[in-house]
Order: sequence, then C-alpha cells, then structure tokens
Amino acid sequence: MARAEYEPLYQAILARLDPRQVIEDPRRLADPHEPVLLCWERPPFSETVWCHRRMVAAWLERELGLIVPEVELSPKPTDGVRN
Repeated sequence: MARAEYEPLYQAILARLDPRQVIEDPRRLADPHEPVLLCWERPPFSETVWCHRRMVAAWLERELGLIVPEVELSPKPTDGVRN
C-alpha cells in the first residue's frame, strides 16, 4: 500500500489513542531505561518503502510537544560493541 493511501488510515488509528498512555506504558515496562521506537524498513525511503515509526514520532511531537530524535545507523553493525 502506498504511503499516501496508508497514512490517513494510520492517523485515524492514532487519533483514537491517548498519546500520554502510549508514552507511559512502554516507559513503565522499560524502567529504568528509556524506550526506543524502532523501524525495520531499509532506507532509502520512497512512496512504497516508508516507515510508520516516523508517523508515530510526528504524532507524539505534535500531541505532546516531545522531541523524538532520529538515530543514525552505524557504518558497521559492530561499531561500539566490545567483545
């Protein structure tokens, strides 16, 4: 499904949710750590390959004034990992 078709449907689902509850439930489960929204889609994004995580992030930013930063991929999966 193309993003232009999917996004209004997904926004309607988000509109039925309480954004504070959407934040608090994962925080409670992850405590004492901060939860992270992940996307498994492989960039580059296009009209047919896109990330609904960003839609949730934009919704949380708009509804709660949160800043949901993007985390860049490491050049190699092992960067920063110690053996």
